[in-house]
Amino acid sequence: MSLIEPGHLFSQHSLRTYQRCPRRFLLRYVDRQPWPAPEREDAAAYAAHLEAGRVFHEWVARALMGIRSVGHDLSLHPDLETWWTAWQSFDLRALPDHLREVELPLVVPLGDYRLYARFDLLACGTAGDAVIIDWKTLGTVPRLETMRRALQTRVYLYALVAAGSVITAGAPLEPERVSMLYWFASGPSQMVLDYSRALHRENYESLLRLAESIAHAAREEMVRTDDVRECEGCAYRTLCERETAVGQDSGQGWLDEDLEFSLEEVPEVDF
Repeated sequence: MSLIEPGHLFSQHSLRTYQRCPRRFLLRYVDRQPWPAPEREDAAAYAAHLEAGRVFHEWVARALMGIRSVGHDLSLHPDLETWWTAWQSFDLRALPDHLREVELPLVVPLGDYRLYARFDLLACGTAGDAVIIDWKTLGTVPRLETMRRALQTRVYLYALVAAGSVITAGAPLEPERVSMLYWFASGPSQMVLDYSRALHRENYESLLRLAESIAHAAREEMVRTDDVRECEGCAYRTLCERETAVGQDSGQGWLDEDLEFSLEEVPEVDF
């Protein structure tokens, strides 16, 4: 019996988890194994950063939806005031304003499977232009090429074009008319990544290939990574006898995955 059945819902995080460590994917997304160890040695600081990121995204979402806030507790984390002040200078007027959707979840087909994406903000114009905006609270700003190759970039842009006519309630979205804007609170700075028909086809093929390789993998093939640096931020390391990996942090961490909303708790725009 296959571990992954047709119709399985993949996300950028589950796909990236498999790339980094197949065994972590097995434990988290197939076995739903509870975490037996603290996520990190600096668990309190890590949890605080995680919570601050969630709070910041909630503040931004409420502001974009026009929900009046009674007040913001900036004492929750030392970076919150910096992030919030920086975001307030973000020029929303530069974005298309025909249609704007906040915290928009999408589920699109990917071969025999499904692919999930959730946009912090989607801005569409009347001329068929659309921009995905993603707020980042990372400590450092990655290189442009790093973000261009990131699974999130490929998944989000692919999902937007795949869902095009549903989003617009009419004409499909042309790849050349869509882009992704990452805004980094620590800068503050931003980068815009353009799209194209060739990249869309390439993304479809590579994402489908990855999904199929996961779906066709046997349990015994989902082994722990050879890169022990990946174990630093993994709460399953005790199950893999990798406790000694603590202190060998690769610098990447699992923060993005941990910020993911539970797939069972979000509404879907499915078709």
